[in-house]
This record gives sequence, C-alpha cells and structure tokens, in this order.
Amino acid sequence: MSITTTIHSWPNVPASVRQFWSRRAMEQDPPLALVRSPEWFDMMTQGAAGDALVIVAERSGQIVAALPCQVITWHLPFTIAGRVLAKKPLNVPKVWGGDLLEEQLGLDEFEALVCQVFEQHAEWDGLLLEHVEHGPRLELIRAATAHSHRVRSYLLSSGRPHYRLALPDTYAEFLNLRSSKSVSKVFGRERAMERARGSKSELVELRVPSDWAPHAGRIEELMADAWQAHALGHTFSVADMQTVAEHGWNRSFMLKLGDQPVAFAFCYEGMRTLIYAQIGYDASLGRYSPGVTLLYRLIERLYEAEPPAYLDFGEGEGEYKKQLANDVVHAASVLLTRRSAGLTALFGVHHALSWTDAKLRSLVQDSAIGRRLRHKRRGRG
Repeated sequence: MSITTTIHSWPNVPASVRQFWSRRAMEQDPPLALVRSPEWFDMMTQGAAGDALVIVAERSGQIVAALPCQVITWHLPFTIAGRVLAKKPLNVPKVWGGDLLEEQLGLDEFEALVCQVFEQHAEWDGLLLEHVEHGPRLELIRAATAHSHRVRSYLLSSGRPHYRLALPDTYAEFLNLRSSKSVSKVFGRERAMERARGSKSELVELRVPSDWAPHAGRIEELMADAWQAHALGHTFSVADMQTVAEHGWNRSFMLKLGDQPVAFAFCYEGMRTLIYAQIGYDASLGRYSPGVTLLYRLIERLYEAEPPAYLDFGEGEGEYKKQLANDVVHAASVLLTRRSAGLTALFGVHHALSWTDAKLRSLVQDSAIGRRLRHKRRGRG
C-alpha cells in the first residue's frame, strides 16, 4: 500500500491529525509529551519567524506519521580547532520536538514520505530533526536512506544525553538515590551560605506575573550569567515566563537569602512532567552551590502535593544531572536531503572538517595542558 503525504498550514490541521500527534507524543516519550504537543507548538510558533506547518503521511486513509515543522534558515557550520570558518545557509523545515512521530511506518514508506515532501517543495534544501532518540526511529531513518537513490540522511551529531528523574513515591526515597554523605554536603553548603550572608534561605514558587514582578530585574540579572546566555546567545526575559504562564504551564522557583534572590529556575509543568529548563544563580555564592540547594528544595516542594511523574533536566551534560537522574536517553541530530552531487560534496567537506576538529580536540584533551585544565575544573589544580 502506498503512502500519501499532505502538508497542512498551521493551524488549519484536521482534528484527526492533532489526535494522532498528541497520542504518539505521549506514547513515544512521556517526559517530552508537553513540548512535543500541538498546544506547545501553537504557543512557540505564534508570531515567530518562519512558516509553521504539519507534514502528514497516510496509508489508506490511516495516519501513520506526523512532522510538525517551522521553516527556517538553518546554517551548516564548517568548524576546525573550535573556530567557525564558514556557514552555509540552508532553507529547511525544522521538526518541532526534533523527532518523527510515527506508528508502524515501513522503510519504503518513510523514503516515500521524504521524497514526496521534496517534490511538493523544491525550494527546501532539507528536513531537520534535531532530537531523534537512539532506537527504532533512528534505525528507521538510517536504514530507509542508506541505499536510497533519491534521499540521504546526514548524522550531524550523535549521542547527546537527555537526563530525567522518574520521581520515587516519597521525598525520603528520592534522597536515598544519593549517598547520605552527598545529601549531607548539599544541606551543609546551604547552612554555610546562610551563615555567610546572615540570612535564612527560602524557596519561593512563581506561577503568575504578580509572583515575579517585584523580582523581575533581579531574575534577569541572575539568568544573564546562565550557560544558555553564553553558549546559545539566549538572554532570558521574564516575558518568556509570561508566555508560558498564559497557558497555565509555568511553575518556576526562586531561592532567596533574606530578601535577596540568589538563584532562579525557569520551569514548566504539564502532562505529568516538570521541565527544569534554565537555571541562574549568584556567581559570588558559587562555592555554596545555591543552584543545587534550589533544586533539592524544589523537589521537596513537589512532594507537598501530588508530584509529577518526571523531572526532565533537558539535553546536554551537567554533573548535577548525572547525579540525580535515574533515566537517560541519547539523541542524534539528522538532516534529510535529496541525493545530489552538490549536497554530497558539501557534506563531504563538512564531515572531513568535523573529523579533523574532533581529532584536534582529542589531542588537546590528552595533552599535558588539557589534563591540567581538567584538574583545575574539578578543583584539584
């Protein structure tokens, strides 16, 4: 049976598509169901640059795949020794949530889906999926394109960890996930921080604008030094919280010493998951780990009412994530393209430079200088 692919402009999408989309988002990965839902897609694409659309594949009138997308200009970087030499702009639909939502989709059917998308939109250079979990769907994508004469898949990155905590039944059971020595250190640092500032710590929950309005400036100041601000160029604004709050999902937290906020966590909750999206803290108190104190107090607060099933720490490394998570998935970033000599050459150069860059980084890390830097970061230098 053949596949028929239809591309719907958002929000003009049939109810049957929304239902399939919501169901498969929950079934494929429950902790990410909220951020892969139609409701989240609607919020994030309102007023954003790029066309929002949904690619739908059907077999005999039965929906078997959905790809909610936003058409963007994406840049393929050519990097060596940590320096970006050039960027190639590509016109691509970026799949929201980063993964394929599918149900019993065959290899030939997936290949046909991608081919039909490119036939309908000759102006698109590719189709970008930035968070394909290692497992059946990544295997489907790679196997369907490995010997295809019409489409290719390029693995842009592989093995990025995504950490979660499936919350135990009680807070005491959560604490038992760590050694008693580790837990004592956390609360010992909190007491030392209180003594240093002469004030007691307090956790404040922020859900609506009136909760955070008196502290808006301080929150943005704390978040200006968050890793997202440096690595991604994203400067947090309380307007981000406002948008999420309007949909009833905001559940952020602030740690105060006396009247002064010293740490802030931007979080949102829905579909039985609290997503720990961004954290910022007062760098002058770094030795006391105020962010870790906030996290433990936050988790304790979750148990005061019916807790969510999951606490999702998001993608990327982080020592606190490794220590607290009891579940981790790994994800790849994949670009699907037509088979063409030009794109083959382009990605051949990209692959060669990426390989060279990885080798150079490995050599530096294994060198005496690299070892000294790692020791310093761990506090042993």
